Amino acid sequence: IAARASRVTDEMLMVASTTLAELSGEVEDASAILPPLTVVSQISRRIAFAVARTAQQQGHALVTSEEDLLAAIERNFWTPEYREYRRVAMRAR
Repeated sequence: IAARASRVTDEMLMVASTTLAELSGEVEDASAILPPLTVVSQISRRIAFAVARTAQQQGHALVTSEEDLLAAIERNFWTPEYREYRRVAMRAR
């Protein structure tokens, strides 16, 4: 989305998978298959960057500078914001 690629190719999917696999190897727990959820946003940004660069190299997205691409990824990145919940007592009917 950030790169405005005209299509998603098999190579882009492979780059996303490879990047995730490489980053999964950086976790402290050697038995973990995936990184912990606490770092999912950083990993998602790195995957987005790698896929966007591949789209640019393949001619499916306009080539931009690294800074512009990172800024576009930040602008398009969704960060969940949840309302704070508080427990309330339910009255019996």
